[in-house]
Amino acid sequence: MPKRSIDGKAGEQRLLLGNEAIARGALEAGISSATAYPGTPSTEILESLIEVADKYGIYVEWSTNEKVALEFGIGVSMMGLRALVAMKHVGVNVASDPLMSLGYTGVVGGLVIVTADDPNAFSSQNEQDNRFYGIHSYIPVFEPSSPQEAKDITKELFGLSEKYGTAIFLRSTTRLSHTRGNVVLGEVTKPKGEAIFHRDPERWALLPPYNLEKHAEALSRIKRLERELHTFRFNKVYEGDMDVAILTAGIAFNYVMEAIEFLGIKPSVYKLASTYPLPKKLILEALEKEKVIIVAELEPVIENQVKVIAYEEGIKAEVLGKEYFPRVGELSVRKVIEGLAKALRLSANLPTPIRNEIEIPKRPPTLCPG
Repeated sequence: MPKRSIDGKAGEQRLLLGNEAIARGALEAGISSATAYPGTPSTEILESLIEVADKYGIYVEWSTNEKVALEFGIGVSMMGLRALVAMKHVGVNVASDPLMSLGYTGVVGGLVIVTADDPNAFSSQNEQDNRFYGIHSYIPVFEPSSPQEAKDITKELFGLSEKYGTAIFLRSTTRLSHTRGNVVLGEVTKPKGEAIFHRDPERWALLPPYNLEKHAEALSRIKRLERELHTFRFNKVYEGDMDVAILTAGIAFNYVMEAIEFLGIKPSVYKLASTYPLPKKLILEALEKEKVIIVAELEPVIENQVKVIAYEEGIKAEVLGKEYFPRVGELSVRKVIEGLAKALRLSANLPTPIRNEIEIPKRPPTLCPG
């Protein structure tokens, strides 16, 4: 296992993988435990924390499977301590049994679940978009757009988890997990000392009639987040001079900024760090534009939420998305330029891509031994 470099003093700058940055953010948040099941593109998160676990007094475990990893994290949260749980996107399928109950019960100590999605299925059997798991379980979903933001958002999400009493999904993708970027380190917070079980049978035992009450509470939490997330500092608006708003999230934000520079246009760009629920106040602001374009990878999760808000509010803005950007595979700067040019009826004038004349045979990936 290669040695990783997430330890260091506040103010130091490191060149970190997105996954290493997530691990550093959890370290700075003062986690007491980190559990995971290995699988690309998530593995480096726990590998990084293993190296510093003894120094900072953190319990770190490669669990038997993702379900066990999540159940351990839930137990730590019940004790009022902070826990990180990490897995690749298909691992959430394995963890889905306790996950669905977790959406009802909520949490005591901050609990962040990293789902490392794999657009393009580089090392996976599918491209499933785990933002749907957030919607299905009433667990909010957040997406960073760079390694620095991955560290900073991870650190902040533990406090947000405790404030709203909910677990939180941090959604990364292969392109973010495995890119490197400069990251300025912050102060490391020591884990809380004493674990105290918060005894509450009506909360933790999901039996009738308590489960119906918990369902209503889960819905109420999501509505409260929807009303208040416009104040979350990682939701940002870059004002433009056109009657067009572009809504984007995660790694796609970087493609959007390069694309509009290439096209020589200046629409208003809404960088959404919270993709479920959406920050309703910002969405309503964007819908004041004549045309709203959603640029995001895989499924139309953001697009569908925006269309629902527009319908419920009686807003007639033109909302565009997957008719111009593919649901299959990763996005790229080129794909975003082409999609925006078509949506805005502009000429892209892209250079012809270089194509290899030699047909290279396809081969399956080399998987981890064992």
